[in-house]
Amino acid sequence: MKRNKPVFEEPGKAWATLLYLREINISANRFEQLPACVYEMKQLEILMASDNKINSLYVEGLSKLERIAILDLHNNNIDFVPPLLGNMTQLRNLQLNGNPFRVPRRAILDKGTYEILDYLRSRIINE
Repeated sequence: MKRNKPVFEEPGKAWATLLYLREINISANRFEQLPACVYEMKQLEILMASDNKINSLYVEGLSKLERIAILDLHNNNIDFVPPLLGNMTQLRNLQLNGNPFRVPRRAILDKGTYEILDYLRSRIINE
């Protein structure tokens, strides 16, 4: 029996029309990573991806989303938050609660988006 592939695995021509989306909600699925086609949605302002199984963040891809203001990744399996995420200063709302990472600590998460981004920027190692 042939199993269907998730719709995001094969974007094809249909996904080309989604490049101008301003908001997408892919919450409550079983994604282990953000679908690659999301990084091509240059007009995206709101990305809701909570309650999945996302285990890592691809900051280089997220950085392509220059208009992103809300990034909701709570209740996933993220075990490391890359410090470079702190350079995404256009974020107004970043939700990371409910993930297994230890850094940044919950006390920093509770202070809000600006504090999280500031903390992450302070952890960037300049070579």
